[in-house]
Amino acid sequence: MVYYSNRADDDPHQKTGACSWFGPGHNVHWIQARKALHDDVGIPVTVHLEAEGRVRLDDAGHERRYWHHDTAGLAEALALPCGDIMWHARFSVLMIETILDRRLFNLGQVEKAVECRA
Repeated sequence: MVYYSNRADDDPHQKTGACSWFGPGHNVHWIQARKALHDDVGIPVTVHLEAEGRVRLDDAGHERRYWHHDTAGLAEALALPCGDIMWHARFSVLMIETILDRRLFNLGQVEKAVECRA
C-alpha cells in the first residue's frame, strides 16, 4: 500500500502534476459520473480535508473516511461558495455544486490508496 500525498509540505493548495488514472481516489470516468448523477440518489454531506489526501465525510453524525489524489482540487472547490455537496456512495462520487460549475471527485478507500499514473 502506498500513500500518495498531493500536497507539497502538506499544503492543500499546492497542485502536483497531471494524473491520467481513473482508479479509486483518482479521476472520475465519464461513465462513472453519468451513472452517479442519473442512477444514484446522493446524500448531503459535510467535507473535511485531512492530511495525506484523506477526506472525511459527515452526514447526520455518520462519519466516512476516504482518500483522493487531488486534495488541492477539493480545497479549491470547497473554497468557492457552494450549493449542494452530495455523496453518491454506489459509484464513490462526491459532487460539489459551486457558483461556477459542478465538480465531481472519485473517492477511494484509505487503505487502498495508490500513486498517480502519468
